[in-house]
Amino acid sequence: MNKKFIIVISTIILSVVFLSTGLMKKDENDRRAVSNEELKGKIVVFYREDCSVCQSVYPRLWLHQKIVNDSVFVNMNQKKNRQFIKKYRLTKVPTVIHNETHIGK
Repeated sequence: MNKKFIIVISTIILSVVFLSTGLMKKDENDRRAVSNEELKGKIVVFYREDCSVCQSVYPRLWLHQKIVNDSVFVNMNQKKNRQFIKKYRLTKVPTVIHNETHIGK
């Protein structure tokens, strides 16, 4: 292949990766309060941006959300989101819930 073409494609791919990483980190650090209405019919991911396990699974879940748009992320570092602890019997993060059922371990 043409060397110039490879450089252009590599630059585009790197730009997309860096842009996506920046957007993902912005979303991960989002501490907005989430309403009950937003959770209806969605896969709900309870997490904390300062949790190492959450940080390791967040990129895959975030990418899934960007492609399928069926998930809501709830940052438990937002005090107003702690209302969900009792409702969903949360004992740890990350916790993924779909149709009121805990997914995974």
